[in-house]
Amino acid sequence: MSLPGIHATFAYRPPLTTAVVAAEVCTMATYPRDRADLLRWAEAHVAVFETNAAAIGLTVAQALAFKTQVGTLCTRTTAQTARAD
Repeated sequence: MSLPGIHATFAYRPPLTTAVVAAEVCTMATYPRDRADLLRWAEAHVAVFETNAAAIGLTVAQALAFKTQVGTLCTRTTAQTARAD
């Protein structure tokens, strides 16, 4: 699943595997499938991706592109909601 306007290259899809982090086992969750929930999830992860880009396998450019795309989608969604009201 990708968001309109977000290229698949930049769409974050967490692995469905188990990772070992600081000697703790963490199961990676999947991203929300509902569009509104996915947007909220993406907004909540912008800062995490920017701060930890290299640690999670992203380049700084990819983290910035994600932030830009999330902002664009948020703006478009707000405008669409305003038109519907």
